[in-house]
Amino acid sequence: MHAFYTKYGIIHQTSCTYTPEQNGIVECKHQHILNVIRALLFQAHLPHNFWCFAAQHAVLLINCIPTPLLKNDTPYERLYGSLYDLSLLRIFGCLCYISTHSVKRTKLDSGAISGIFLGFKPHTKGYLFLNLNTRQIDISRHVIFHEHTFPYSVITHNSPDHNSLSLLTPAHYMHDFTILDQTTRTHVDDTPHGPSTTPTMDNASVLPVDQS
Repeated sequence: MHAFYTKYGIIHQTSCTYTPEQNGIVECKHQHILNVIRALLFQAHLPHNFWCFAAQHAVLLINCIPTPLLKNDTPYERLYGSLYDLSLLRIFGCLCYISTHSVKRTKLDSGAISGIFLGFKPHTKGYLFLNLNTRQIDISRHVIFHEHTFPYSVITHNSPDHNSLSLLTPAHYMHDFTILDQTTRTHVDDTPHGPSTTPTMDNASVLPVDQS
């Protein structure tokens, strides 16, 4: 990184150990993100295994909220020139039903599977969810949401160790975060595709779900 800084004329300044007050703006933003993460996890009764999904969703919410530092514009609007479509947002950790693919089911199979909504995946037009039957993370665009029901609130009461989900390893699902707030001047996105964009959903494409 030193060669990179030198090439572009960047002066790299560091703070002393155990003195976060020397980097106050960034520390405040980190605290802001952590507060939203905790709120999302507490409301959905999700264990800490899901922290990476909550972090990604928290950053999305923060980027879509107007801030007085940008004259009540949203960070998303300042970057992309248009407001984020709030109709795409759903309550994190809520119950959802995902339509099964017709080519993979028989006439007697269920038309949908139950899951937990975990947000969006960058560069993909679909909803990210945890399959409650297989405990696998998957993506689909054909989803119906029950935003006032949180399945994990029942799981946590029935399981003595609800944090032990061996199939969930946050490092496997961690995505690059783009912090758009100009107060931090931080742009964490080293992918060749540029900053992460939020997928668009076609509401008309949602399939009817057989909940029987």
